[in-house]
Amino acid sequence: KQLSLKDGVTSAVRCILTDKQGFVWIGTKAGISRYDGHELKKYVYSPNNPHSIPNNLIHQIAEDEMSNIWILTDKGIARYQRQSDDFFLPTDEKGNPIIAYSTCLTKDGVLFGSKDKVYFYSYRDSSLRLLQKLNKGNNFNISLLSLWNEHTVLCCSRWQGLRLINLRSGERRLPPFDCGKEIMALLIDSHNRIWVAPYNEGLRCFSPEGRLLASYTTANSRLSNNVVLSIAERDSHIWVGTDGGGINIIRPDNHQITVLEHIPGDNYSLPVNSILSLYNDTYNNMWAGSIRKGLINIREVSMKT
Repeated sequence: KQLSLKDGVTSAVRCILTDKQGFVWIGTKAGISRYDGHELKKYVYSPNNPHSIPNNLIHQIAEDEMSNIWILTDKGIARYQRQSDDFFLPTDEKGNPIIAYSTCLTKDGVLFGSKDKVYFYSYRDSSLRLLQKLNKGNNFNISLLSLWNEHTVLCCSRWQGLRLINLRSGERRLPPFDCGKEIMALLIDSHNRIWVAPYNEGLRCFSPEGRLLASYTTANSRLSNNVVLSIAERDSHIWVGTDGGGINIIRPDNHQITVLEHIPGDNYSLPVNSILSLYNDTYNNMWAGSIRKGLINIREVSMKT
């Protein structure tokens, strides 16, 4: 299934979410859309509407354990309000918008990665507050955020690399491995392996102790492209979205790689080869957000005609 320009998806798909009610949320540079299986409804910034999203550039969409849907935009966080079909915009203690670029779910709430800051939304009292503030002036925009352990998060800045931040003490340190500074994608999988994609250097896999478990490039494997834009996990396989090489599915146990790519004339092949985002939903369906051809839903079938 493909939702493209003719369906109303007008920009590169940066992020995807299927919520608990079955709606598909699609984040782009031109706002956010919600798909119910039949129709696509758009939500865009409106300067005259205080309950619209604060900006059309969407960084991430997440649903927490309380069924709150969080929209991270370039000008602030928004929380969807189902009853009124609009958005609530939380602010900090000074009344300013809270700007965040990444989220991470925990058992007690939601972490939000910002510029030199980590915010926390608590399930217990429904509060959103500043949890940790990094040293002023670092300009460490937390573009990717993952739990390292109960009290530590692995933070990624696109231009400054990786840092481990202790959520209790605020201590910041380097992880036990080095991947340079320009990191395009990051994933900690179900086996606690860390997958990191430095720009134009393929994909690397590390143990939590820092041991290099595997390295995949076009030179040493069947990886179809060295520019990796997105990573997701499905059934312990690692799905890798590339810039021009389609989707690579890696089996870490034997390093076998299967490539899904566009084949002219084959309607069952991938519609496009540049994949900006990947998402595995609760029904184990894979979704791929492309740069120019909208949203693609990928399902396993027992037969094709």
